[in-house]
Amino acid sequence: MSRLLFLCCSFLFISSVVMGQNTRNLERTLQPKWKMQIYDKESPVKAKTLLYNDIPKTFDFRGTVMESISWKDKEGEKILILTTTGYFPYRDLSQKGFGQYSSGTKGEIYMYMFTNKDDDNGYVMTMKMYDVVPCGEGSPAPYIGYVPMGTVVTDLDNDGVTEVIVSYVTSCNDGEKGEYDLKVMLFNGEENILAKGAFIPSEGKVDKPVVEKADKTKKVFSKSVEEGWKKIANSFK
Repeated sequence: MSRLLFLCCSFLFISSVVMGQNTRNLERTLQPKWKMQIYDKESPVKAKTLLYNDIPKTFDFRGTVMESISWKDKEGEKILILTTTGYFPYRDLSQKGFGQYSSGTKGEIYMYMFTNKDDDNGYVMTMKMYDVVPCGEGSPAPYIGYVPMGTVVTDLDNDGVTEVIVSYVTSCNDGEKGEYDLKVMLFNGEENILAKGAFIPSEGKVDKPVVEKADKTKKVFSKSVEEGWKKIANSFK
């Protein structure tokens, strides 16, 4: 029994190392070479990067912190935290008959916003968003990760309330040549705008993004998200 347990642990360790190496390779190769006006201009928002130990210990969030940013606007002091949970096996009981299930590996990311409105309540969570990439048994492995330099804090409509833009990539090909899904999301506390679509870097193919937004969304928001998606997708080589 102990020998079997040792072999199982060894297999899990080797699998984790291989998956981690593939993920790091993907993060090294998917480096954007793009410039966008709203990303490159000097933002009116003076944001700063927080170290992990600078994050208040009272914050409740899941995953490993990939990026943490703080700034202040007319609503108060704000902290954005982007995390990833790594990759783990799953079972889906909804896609099969009774007593059967499909399985695979999935990865998750979380995005949190905490706001301190200068009252007695201190920081409170004002936004929590989540995404997942589930990959079936026939897929090499999942990947979900944030685009380098793809997180922006700005004020597009100059109303004193900041907008946050977060960009990330998902795939089930584990860094091999193939298709990737790119999502660029904007949120400002009241609404979320999402541009999403697929691209194949090795073939130079880029889909037209689909923009999900409310009917009354300001044009500057939807336009910025769509332009950002196109520029990022066309930058991956």
